[in-house]
Amino acid sequence: EPSLVPDLLEYIKFFKDRNIKTILQTNGTDSNVWNKDIDEIWISLYGSEDIHDFITMKNIYSQVVETINVLKNYTHDIVIQSPIFNDYQLWSIMRESKKLDLKLRLFALLNQGRCRFALSIDEQKRIYYNNKESYNNVELTCSLDEAKCNYENKLVLKPDGSLFNCASHKHGIILCKK
Repeated sequence: EPSLVPDLLEYIKFFKDRNIKTILQTNGTDSNVWNKDIDEIWISLYGSEDIHDFITMKNIYSQVVETINVLKNYTHDIVIQSPIFNDYQLWSIMRESKKLDLKLRLFALLNQGRCRFALSIDEQKRIYYNNKESYNNVELTCSLDEAKCNYENKLVLKPDGSLFNCASHKHGIILCKK
């Protein structure tokens, strides 16, 4: 979570002063993360309240939606990010992003870390392509569309202050060449 990064605002200002696009990727539990120097905010949301709270194992759906509504007062560059778990979850997150009037970015869920239940990339793509006509404000990330990969132009700032090239960006601040 970016709000855990010490001196977060100083990092954002440093990169903005160098004309580097700054994208904040957050779980959406802190509405104070917005700053005028952030170009985009990506918020993790996985579907309706029951789906989101089940996946996160926390009762935070209403807090995330409240954060989105607060941030909409400051910026329109908010994007919902979600992996694909199954057909029902994809339908649910498409409905939620439409209800919130936000763009949806889909990324591949991989079997790594504590996650050992991900569908294959091909199965996730099948689910997306079977449902894509339902909602046209969806973007696939490079994890689901290899042609879009430009990770060599991105850096991720981790909560410990370290920077690394983005091959699969985890929660953090994403910095892109403009």
